Amino acid sequence: MTARPATPATPALDPDDARFMQEMIIHHAQALRIIAVVANLLTDRQAKAIANRIEAAQRPEIDAMARWLTAHQQKVPLEATYPLMPDAGHGAMPGMASPGQLEALARTRGLAADRMFLTLMITHHEGALVMALEQRKNGTDERATELSDDISVTQNAEIQHMRQMLTRLGAAS
Repeated sequence: MTARPATPATPALDPDDARFMQEMIIHHAQALRIIAVVANLLTDRQAKAIANRIEAAQRPEIDAMARWLTAHQQKVPLEATYPLMPDAGHGAMPGMASPGQLEALARTRGLAADRMFLTLMITHHEGALVMALEQRKNGTDERATELSDDISVTQNAEIQHMRQMLTRLGAAS
């Protein structure tokens, strides 16, 4: 009788990691909705550029989080497939724009639209930083922590850049 090699133990899924991935998909989807609202409203070249960069970064992150959730047999939020669908409710998720704020943004034009977009996106990114910090504090999955760290670095840099843009555009940041 030959001994079979021991099967490495699969670590138990940490619910904090799954919740982070699910909630961050919803959070990123709202960022994509904000960008869709202002797509034809932004007048500042730098504001347009950062909106494009955020969109280009967050769609692939949504896809990666959905794959992680699927691999771990966890529920994938509908926003992973339909990020532009209306908010289905996000409770007390930090940094999320209210329906009223999104409606006001859609009615805003010119320099005011640039400023409002940057202000809402700074708040939105700050909320993502809170979520990433919670994941690092409570989560255990290596891939979830890597993603959380990537989000922290990228969004911190974008916040600083957007604050500089607001100052240049004559708004308090």
